[in-house]
Amino acid sequence: MTKKPHLYLYLIMGLLFLTVSCKTAQEPVIQSKPETRVANTQQDWQTALKTSFREQYNKAVDSHAVRMHREYPVITQDLLNMTLILSNGEKVPYKMDKKAYFTLAHTTHPVLTIYSILYQSDFKPTESTMLALEDYILKLVKAQEGIKQVTHLNEKQKDRIRTLLATSEVYVQHLLDTKETHKKGFTLYSSGVRRMVEGNLYDGAKEQLDQFKAQMEKWKTEYPNENWEDLRVVVMGFHQARDLYALKLFFQWLLKEPDFEKKVVFAEYQFSIFGDQKEKAEELALLLLTKVDFEKEPSLFLLGNETQLQKDVMGPAAQKILKAWGQSDWE
Repeated sequence: MTKKPHLYLYLIMGLLFLTVSCKTAQEPVIQSKPETRVANTQQDWQTALKTSFREQYNKAVDSHAVRMHREYPVITQDLLNMTLILSNGEKVPYKMDKKAYFTLAHTTHPVLTIYSILYQSDFKPTESTMLALEDYILKLVKAQEGIKQVTHLNEKQKDRIRTLLATSEVYVQHLLDTKETHKKGFTLYSSGVRRMVEGNLYDGAKEQLDQFKAQMEKWKTEYPNENWEDLRVVVMGFHQARDLYALKLFFQWLLKEPDFEKKVVFAEYQFSIFGDQKEKAEELALLLLTKVDFEKEPSLFLLGNETQLQKDVMGPAAQKILKAWGQSDWE
């Protein structure tokens, strides 16, 4: 007589059948036993609040970005350029004609260049100082010949620049002849050319403001269906976030911006200063600190105010120009 299989054999066969028949549909999920740990209750609820805030805030920001670009135009401004982003997403770039601006800016540099040479030896007539001055005087002579060939400046501007360059050449030659370098002499030289420096800065600021104003008026005419009244502008800066930045002042004037950032925002950094960017951010911060600290004395010599180089040097000129223009009629 054949023996009946034991009950446990039927159970094993049944389990095998179920396993094989279900395998093609879904692999069994093996759940590991949760680790036992002592929960930090205080940290957990705070983390939950932080996580929820960041998640929902980021979603709201993303939502607002869509709404913002749909409802009004946006301008990103970087140095002497800007890009108009229309409500349909189209980007319209603009590049300022920089020839006159750069000539005015570069020919303003001699005072600060000479100061930098003298500063390195603490205003002592060392051999390296004399060699640097000998090299620089050749550049001043060449610049006086070069400015004669410029066609993008008027004669008044060119005469002022020639005088500034020639006065700087005379001063440097005096240093080379006498082998005497001291702050008293530099003070006399810098105060003597200050009006010429200010003239260059004024004309440089006007170059920016005139061109940007004309371009804004042109865009407003070309795209009449845009919501210009609610235009938003972000001024991007990767160098020291200088107070009185000329083009930030322009957009603040144009849009009648209050004392706080409403429609015009200055963006100093375009990357996180935490995580893997922390070291780079700290290096830039220290570099900025060094520049600000160093520029106090030459700022006093050059512009009569030790904090002026912490601001846009063309800012005071821009303020005068915008004040002369009167109230903005931008609607």
